[in-house]
Amino acid sequence: MANSRVANGYKAALAALLLIAGGPVTATAAETVIIEDDFTTGKTAGLRRGGIFTEEGYQPTTTNGHILYQLTEKLKNGYAEFVFKGMSKNALPKGGDQGFLGMYDGRGIDEPIKYLPEFKENFFRWNVQFRKDKGIMKAVVSCASPRRAAEPYAVYEDGDRDWSKEPLGRAQSWDPKTWYTMKVEWRNKAFKVYVNGVLKWNSNGPYDYSPEDHRIWLGCAPGVGTKYRNLIPTLVYKSFKLVRYDTAAE
Repeated sequence: MANSRVANGYKAALAALLLIAGGPVTATAAETVIIEDDFTTGKTAGLRRGGIFTEEGYQPTTTNGHILYQLTEKLKNGYAEFVFKGMSKNALPKGGDQGFLGMYDGRGIDEPIKYLPEFKENFFRWNVQFRKDKGIMKAVVSCASPRRAAEPYAVYEDGDRDWSKEPLGRAQSWDPKTWYTMKVEWRNKAFKVYVNGVLKWNSNGPYDYSPEDHRIWLGCAPGVGTKYRNLIPTLVYKSFKLVRYDTAAE
């Protein structure tokens, strides 16, 4: 009887707390870390293509310097997160777009991937950059219909994409002496970019971001001229993390 009264009291207290909080609390999705790189150790789980390791981390140094990650599993819902510093709007050339990250489907493609046509017309192109002329974050994301899952070459050969968007993002200021954390998230057909926890770019589409052969460039994206490449030789990346969401968002 005493135990029953205690249980009833606990239920009443919990109900009151939920009422105060505005309703039931939904647990966050479970996560699994797929890759966790600390570049201050002087090594990477990926493949370094140019650039150098320093005490502070990985520096791409050249326009195409990057670390390549080739995944062994599909991540229907997940995010990539990396920490960097040295970013400066004033250090960019006129009209420059500083690329941070590029992702794509590597089916039928030899590395390093070419911007034309393999990256530009990729089934799952996603490049994240900062636009100097507007002082904003920007991204381009493309997703293919599931009907293309068995195709051996993940490139639109006629330029007619299943779905692609490149909306303008939000303003972002930089201090080259400050470390920043950028998070690139894909979840339930929603695509988002955060800087220090603040949403800076987003879009929604009809398909999941789900490459069959998921590959990632960290340090720049495949680009041309002053678009999407690494334009600041002293930019340094301290760490990189790739995470899978194990349950869908409520």
